[in-house]
Amino acid sequence: MQGTVRTEPVSLKPGFTSEHETGDFGYAMDLGLPIPGKTAFGLDPEIKRECVWMGPTLRPSATLADRHGPVVRLRDGSGAWVTHQYGLERFDSMLSHAAGAADAPELMTLRERIRAWRFYDHFRTDIAAPARVPQVGTFTPALTHDGADLPAALQTIREIGDSAGLDHAVTRAFPGSQVEIAVTGGRFELNLRQPGLLRPLTAVELSEGTLRYLLLVAARLTPRPPELLMINEPETSLHPDLLHALPN
Repeated sequence: MQGTVRTEPVSLKPGFTSEHETGDFGYAMDLGLPIPGKTAFGLDPEIKRECVWMGPTLRPSATLADRHGPVVRLRDGSGAWVTHQYGLERFDSMLSHAAGAADAPELMTLRERIRAWRFYDHFRTDIAAPARVPQVGTFTPALTHDGADLPAALQTIREIGDSAGLDHAVTRAFPGSQVEIAVTGGRFELNLRQPGLLRPLTAVELSEGTLRYLLLVAARLTPRPPELLMINEPETSLHPDLLHALPN
């Protein structure tokens, strides 16, 4: 943070380190603004530098890949630096353009791990939400970002995932209730059977809170748990008691 008079260049430096069975990798990038007068896109961020390293902290001896501008340096088998020209633009990441090279297996491994992360920023629960409409069903180990394939995701959990956990999460939140997936002509539709009703409620009839809860359950009980799962404001339109019923 700086005061009202800026003395340093604009710079944002996101990064992470993580432990994984394929190795303890770290990654960071330095984002800044273009040099004034060089382009009309003066407010577009550009990548000034990228680094990949082994271990919990970035240090020269642990660095595996180092990118400055369009130039990428990689460690070879002997630990020496080898310079590569991949033709990177200022907005290109070396993870997307250099990871396919035979001499950059660490970049490929790191890219695939990042691709497996899941971010749920906004589940639609309005009356026209995609989750309320019957959808063509296929095996869905990971719920899409908007929850459109919720019925297929719940059915996937029931067949190859934690079916008991799904039933437990539903009954904890709505005692005596049960999720049912109706399949008609290859299209999957979400139904919720509740005690005292002669027929199940269809997805169109569910409240926003009930639909959001089922979306959160599908995200949490995925048969393929990601290394990183982020859900933005899960409590929105959700009764506080339902938060405690969600699977851990």
